[in-house]
Amino acid sequence: MSRSNLALILKISSLLACFILIQRVADAKSIVSPQKIVEVEENGMAELTCNVEGYAEDNVKWIKPNDHRNYDGKISRLDGEDRFTTTLTLKNAKDGEVYKCLTYDEISKQSVGDNVTVKVISHRSSQPDNPTYLDGLKVKLAPYKQGGAKLTWSTPNANLPNPVEFVSIECNATGITWQNCGGISKCPKNQECIVNKWKINAANFEIRVIVNDSSGTTYNSDPINVTPYPAFVPSIKISESTQNSISITWNKPPDAIFNDTESYEITVAGKKKRTNSLKLSKIIERLECGKTYSIKVAPCVSDSNGGCLTASEEMKADTKPCEKNISPISRPETSTIVLSIFSLYFLAKYEFN
Repeated sequence: MSRSNLALILKISSLLACFILIQRVADAKSIVSPQKIVEVEENGMAELTCNVEGYAEDNVKWIKPNDHRNYDGKISRLDGEDRFTTTLTLKNAKDGEVYKCLTYDEISKQSVGDNVTVKVISHRSSQPDNPTYLDGLKVKLAPYKQGGAKLTWSTPNANLPNPVEFVSIECNATGITWQNCGGISKCPKNQECIVNKWKINAANFEIRVIVNDSSGTTYNSDPINVTPYPAFVPSIKISESTQNSISITWNKPPDAIFNDTESYEITVAGKKKRTNSLKLSKIIERLECGKTYSIKVAPCVSDSNGGCLTASEEMKADTKPCEKNISPISRPETSTIVLSIFSLYFLAKYEFN
């Protein structure tokens, strides 16, 4: 047998060995739900389980494929170091909801998992159900202050069939994981929410509104894109100063703010006044000479979007000194005139004599 044939046989043998090893590793990994359909009494609790082998506990999650919400299951160890069961307990589960125990396989480079469907058994007489609004909330969104938002939510029929108990907002900047946005200072039952500052570090992202009513029903809005007002602090420059005025200029806000700007708020020595134009300059008049004034500038959007935004740092500016009260006879120009008159007088008298 030639050396080239021997080398070829060795290569083929190595490839077969690697394939068998990979196949064994893959066969040793599994994530399977023993029950594809879990039945539960109406308003009861459902327990969904998945048997997992060969995957890390921290990497296994439960999700709802229709809205990508993540849930953590309770882990129970089985015989063996890499075998466990994850159990997800649901309160007031809804009929037909699908959940999936899911993980990421590093070898196949894809997500693997198994689905479980909830089937709710109802003992009520068959009557037309009241309309539900699962995933039916409509949301209107507008920027509020810098880094926040003002939003309103509504249902197709204006009112939910049961009183609202709780409203929350979730954010998603990755396209995978939803998280609580936080920063909600006002989110009452009158269908209006104000978020002072999103707790998410992204220039744009998605949000959805979740409403829970007194019956335990959850209503989700469709995801909508959010682009908050960006961070911006004006920078002031002094262009001119007189005895009774100071002229200032400042830099233009980013377009997202500038396009909504209605005026600028000028604060001079603690007194605030809005401009009636969008010029990036202002002559501050009726000041006193020889004094130092503190000045700040802030762009102002409509009150519904938060009014005046972040102001500039305080700038100190001086008016020119006051002129001294000099009598006409002691002014330098007056002395020069008097001296000239006397000089002409003596010169004329000398020539005359």
